[in-house]
Amino acid sequence: MNRIKDKYEIISHTADLAFKVFGKDREELFANSAFALLDIMFGKLPFQKADELQEKKLVLQSVDLETLIIDWLREIHSLILIEKEVLKEIKLLQIENDSLVSEIFIVKGFVIPKIEIKAITYNDVKIEKKNGILSVIIVCDI
Repeated sequence: MNRIKDKYEIISHTADLAFKVFGKDREELFANSAFALLDIMFGKLPFQKADELQEKKLVLQSVDLETLIIDWLREIHSLILIEKEVLKEIKLLQIENDSLVSEIFIVKGFVIPKIEIKAITYNDVKIEKKNGILSVIIVCDI
């Protein structure tokens, strides 16, 4: 499976899938978490440059930053499973306290995942900062 170099790593977890995401700021951490989820689920996506992109706006409000990142990933996951849309590009991502505004480009059409993720959990989620780099561990039910 392809890894997005220096943006995330798969980590050992007893029963589920877990990965640790890195970013220099909140926006990069959230963007990297979305693309890590896609990379884990699909590897290289079968999109062509000519595929028609559609712009979509997402606005989320949560109780805190940790809940917000899980809600963000759940929204991306929901686009894939329910709407049959896959995130291709993030145009804008603004995060303030416990709210998020994003403009994304999606490609419509169902793509069969290599790894089926059933849910993104709140299990042990905690955003940490070390040596100027933010990180978060995300645990998914598979």
